[in-house]
Amino acid sequence: MQLFLNNWSGALTAAATDSAAAMTVAPEAAALLGGITPGDHYAATLEGEAGIEIVHITATAAGELTVLRAQEGTAALFWPAGSVLEMRITAGSLEALQSSGGGGGGGAFGMPRVPLNAMVCPFELTTGGNISYLANTLYAVPFEPSYAMTIDQVGIRIQVANASASVRVALYTADENGWPNERVELAIISAASSGHQVAALDLPRELEPGRLYWLVIQPTGGSVNLVNVGARAIGMTSTGISARILRRFGASMPATWSFVPSDLDLAIDAAPFVSIRRSA
Repeated sequence: MQLFLNNWSGALTAAATDSAAAMTVAPEAAALLGGITPGDHYAATLEGEAGIEIVHITATAAGELTVLRAQEGTAALFWPAGSVLEMRITAGSLEALQSSGGGGGGGAFGMPRVPLNAMVCPFELTTGGNISYLANTLYAVPFEPSYAMTIDQVGIRIQVANASASVRVALYTADENGWPNERVELAIISAASSGHQVAALDLPRELEPGRLYWLVIQPTGGSVNLVNVGARAIGMTSTGISARILRRFGASMPATWSFVPSDLDLAIDAAPFVSIRRSA
C-alpha cells in the first residue's frame, strides 16, 4: 500500500549510483517516514539535469532509505549528493486512487469543489497564526486547482487594521520550471478594517485544472498583520532547511516575475491566508 506524507522532502547526503538499493538523507527527514510495514511504500521523485526518476521507499533506518529504483517507467540514474527526494503526486498514485473505487472529489490531491459564489483558501488549512507582512515587499505562494473554475474575487484576513495601508493581491501564471511568471490579475484590498476583507479582480479569471499558479500579496502604505496558514515546501537549502514562500522587496507589482534563488525565504514557514471566490 502506498503511504503519504504532506510536504516531505530530503536532500541526499551522499551520492547514489544507478544501481544503489539505498539512499541516505538527514536522519530527522528519514524519521518522518514512519508506519512502513511489509508491502508498504512511500513514492518519491528525484529531478535533475539527467532526468527524472521515481523510487519507492520501502524501509528506513537512521537516515538510510531502502528504495526500489526506476518506478513508473522511469530509468535508474546517478544522483549526486544534494539531490532532493520529494513527495509528489505521480500518475501511478492517481491511477491507484482511480481504480480503488468510491471516494470523493478533491480531497488531499487538490482544492475540493465548492459551491458557486463561495470563498475557498487554496492553501493547506493547518493551524495558523498571524504575521506582520512588511510594506513594499512581495510574498508569493503556489497553488494548483484540481478542477476548472472561474474566480472573480480575492480576500485576505486582516488581524490588525492599519488605516494607512492596503494590500495588493495578484495572480501569476507559472513558467516552465514552476516559478511565478506573468501577472494576469490584480486586486487592491484596504487594510483599514480587521477581519476577512474582499476585493474584485480586474476581470474574472478561468483557472485550468492541474496548472500551477501563484498568489502574491504586497502591502503598501505600511506593514499589515495578516492571518496565515500552512504552506508546502517549495525549495530546500543544502543543510536541509525548507523554504515555503518566495519574498522579495519592491514598490511595484511586476508584470513579469523572473525567479532568482534569493527569492526563497527561509524565515517564514507559513502562507498568508488568501481566499478566492468561485464564480463559475
